Amino acid sequence: MFTARGTATRGIPAEAIATVNGRLVLRTDFVTQVQTQFGVAFAESTEAQRQRVLDDMVAEELTVQRGLDVDLASYDPEVRQPS
Repeated sequence: MFTARGTATRGIPAEAIATVNGRLVLRTDFVTQVQTQFGVAFAESTEAQRQRVLDDMVAEELTVQRGLDVDLASYDPEVRQPS
C-alpha cells in the first residue's frame, strides 16, 4: 500500500502494511491472522485470503475508532464488561 507513486512513507515503520486514520496495521498481526483464520502457513495462503483478512482488519479498526469517537464504552454495558 505504501509503494504507490506519490505515496509518502515518512514516519511509517517497515513493519506496517497499512494505516487506518493514523493507526498502523502491522505485518506480524496480519500474518498471524491469516494463519489463524485459514489454518495454513502464510506462504500457502491465497491472495484472496490475504485480501479478505486485510479488509477485515481495516473494518475492525474503523469500528473500534468509531466506538471510541462516540464514547461507546461510557454507555454500553456490554462494552464495559471484561471478556
